[in-house]
Amino acid sequence: MSGPAIAGNERLALRSATNRALSVMGIGLALVCAGPLPGECAQAGGKAITLCMPDDRSIVSAGMAARVVRAVFERAGVEVDIRPLLWIRCVDEVRRGDFDGLFPAEQTAERELFLRYSQTPLLSDTIALFVTRQSAVEFGGDLTRMLPLRVGIMTGLPVEPLDRFFESNRPRALDRIPTSDQAVKMLLAGRIDVLASSAQPIWKSARDLLRDSEIRQLSPPLEQKGLFLAFTRAHDVGDVVQRFDEALGTIMKDGSLNAVLSTDKPRTSH
Repeated sequence: MSGPAIAGNERLALRSATNRALSVMGIGLALVCAGPLPGECAQAGGKAITLCMPDDRSIVSAGMAARVVRAVFERAGVEVDIRPLLWIRCVDEVRRGDFDGLFPAEQTAERELFLRYSQTPLLSDTIALFVTRQSAVEFGGDLTRMLPLRVGIMTGLPVEPLDRFFESNRPRALDRIPTSDQAVKMLLAGRIDVLASSAQPIWKSARDLLRDSEIRQLSPPLEQKGLFLAFTRAHDVGDVVQRFDEALGTIMKDGSLNAVLSTDKPRTSH
């Protein structure tokens, strides 16, 4: 009688070990396959969702937005896998449903067709003009003051008032600059007189170069926009959107969001 009893115990132990192994495999599946096959992962019980973000520092505050997104999902109890991609590719893959969502995204009527936005923006994006600390240039909202100057604009920076103005008015020189590091270096080297950019990456690059005391941000800003987390409409992401919105509201109320943002707070000077 001892033989069957031992066999039964062995079967029980084997079943327990198998369940533990499957549980570990399930976690791995959620993290690995949620990107290419989000629907199948959800059916397998995985909690992770995949998001993409721009890998270009010139695109507004991607690093800070990533910290906010991670903090919110941690509060919501949702596993998240964030992958940096070229922004054009990121948008295209979320449109197809290869990723569950993307950030930081501007809310537009065109994107509403294939994206479902969070109710509250992750960040407020300030588009502004920058000059060196010793520059005599001032803005005051008058774009005609840019005409005698050499102007640098970050590549891929859509600013409607600025774009409209430069369609019919040409400054002394106009350069499109691909990265915030390069933009700050050009400004400080005197290769451009004024720089138009999102504020966050410019202040971060200036701090990284230990030269943030040598530039200043002109007022008023050219534009201020909300930046959102947005989910694909190509497949159902369940209650993730609602859970994200609720968790974001919670960390805004209890002060946790301020702690996240304070790690990379920009300096504004006039």
